[in-house]
Amino acid sequence: MAKAVGAGSAQTSRGRRHDVEERLRQIGVPAHAAPPSGRLVPEERHGARLRAALESLGPVFASFGLYLGSRLDLLPRRDCQELGRIRDVGFPAPPSDLVQLFRRELGAPPPQRFFSFQMAPINVRLLFQDHAAWLAPGAPIVVRVVRPDVAQGLERDLTMLSAVEPYVAVSPDRFQAALVDFSLALRRRLDQRGQADALQQLAEDWRTIGAFDAPFCYRDHSSVSVLTVARVEGVALGDAFSHSRVWTAPPFEREPVARQLCAAWLRQAIEGRIVPCAFGPQDVLLLPDRMVYVGSQFETQTSDGRVRFLGYINAAAADDPDGACEWVMAECEARRNGGAEEELRRRFRQAVPFRDGESSGEDNLAEHLLVHWRATAEAGWRLRPHLLQLYRAVHALSVRADALVPGKDVLTLALQDARLRIGLHEARQLVNPLGVPATLDTLLANMVTLPQKLDEVLTLAAEGRLRVKLHMPTSEEQRRVRNGTVALVAALSVLAGLAFLFRVVVPAPGAGAERIGALVLLIAGFWLLKAARDL
Repeated sequence: MAKAVGAGSAQTSRGRRHDVEERLRQIGVPAHAAPPSGRLVPEERHGARLRAALESLGPVFASFGLYLGSRLDLLPRRDCQELGRIRDVGFPAPPSDLVQLFRRELGAPPPQRFFSFQMAPINVRLLFQDHAAWLAPGAPIVVRVVRPDVAQGLERDLTMLSAVEPYVAVSPDRFQAALVDFSLALRRRLDQRGQADALQQLAEDWRTIGAFDAPFCYRDHSSVSVLTVARVEGVALGDAFSHSRVWTAPPFEREPVARQLCAAWLRQAIEGRIVPCAFGPQDVLLLPDRMVYVGSQFETQTSDGRVRFLGYINAAAADDPDGACEWVMAECEARRNGGAEEELRRRFRQAVPFRDGESSGEDNLAEHLLVHWRATAEAGWRLRPHLLQLYRAVHALSVRADALVPGKDVLTLALQDARLRIGLHEARQLVNPLGVPATLDTLLANMVTLPQKLDEVLTLAAEGRLRVKLHMPTSEEQRRVRNGTVALVAALSVLAGLAFLFRVVVPAPGAGAERIGALVLLIAGFWLLKAARDL
């Protein structure tokens, strides 16, 4: 019996491979490189044929087509635009398959696990389908299910994706790297336990930085293939400006929505711990007071990575190609074919979006970042997978923003908002009385190392290795200024020491003690300002 099943499975795989190869053979050879103008002439329809073939081969191949459409570093922009038109829509699974899935992973069919469950899905995508349900009266939820046919044919179709390689103008090693990245990303998306962790992390970030909110996850009603979340009564981004929509609330405005979308993503990339990497029409829900991300593509972000990425995007916005190039080289895991540093710097200095034949023709921040991405790949450098996902997110973000407000540099406006937010946060930390102990700790730590630094400077000066000339004051006026400065620094040290001592002696001061301490610090501060002005 086992042999018969194995033979049947092998026969099914052989038949599937024959079908894949036959459909791909109809595409023909890849189109030639895009003309300098970037225009698509009528007879060049290779991208459209590739899109049609991948769509017809099922959800895994169609998802791979969407992935390739986000890789501007691999394919010509015209092919990426064509593959980006693949619709993220599928066919609903039979109810009997759903019942079996729920029995296998949740231990009971839907009517026994939920107070109410609608077998007809409210949304069907290539990989998932969503069902409306209720945990209890007045507790509406959405149950996302990995389509059973996707799970059953996943391993088989992943091994057959290599058949697409001859029909795209990509080198074999870069295609294989893209295939590995897609396979890993697809497995993460299909693991609903990981999706629950990502949504929970996104919701925690929202409470601290106010970027994207996420629906609450019910883990006891979730599994590997089932994700149960609270239902959010919002308007999908793709439906917000549809002419056919019947409004029950005041309509949204295009530019504020685009700016809020870009600002929310930048906050996540700069301040959050997890970053959304896709912005399809149904991935973001609009509410009057916030945006809720319900997509399934995420990338984690470390604290060091957030700082470095902020430096990079600031360099790109300030038209500093050398600074942006340094960041990219630091974030590359290896150079392919011996890519030279000077060659990459030259490409960054010459990267002008509206002259680039493969650009969108827009001279904005998002386009500069995408041109950097392509220039890095063409110069023989390979980005780490983490940065690859960030660039894919920038591409998805630019597509959504351009669809809302064409020709507007919304990402630059959002970056200005983000930098202002960071500046205001740092200013609040400085003037916040509760943050004074932490500030004093930093100041005292610097003062501890001050004698060592002064000793190093004096040693260098004595040995003649100090490049900066030291001008020693000799006049009475210079001595007065020097003595006054020393006295001022000493007073600051005494003040910091008193504050530190107060913190140690009284670890939990009451409100009265805090008011007295704040008053003393305020008086001392005014006295020090006066002394500094008199110097």
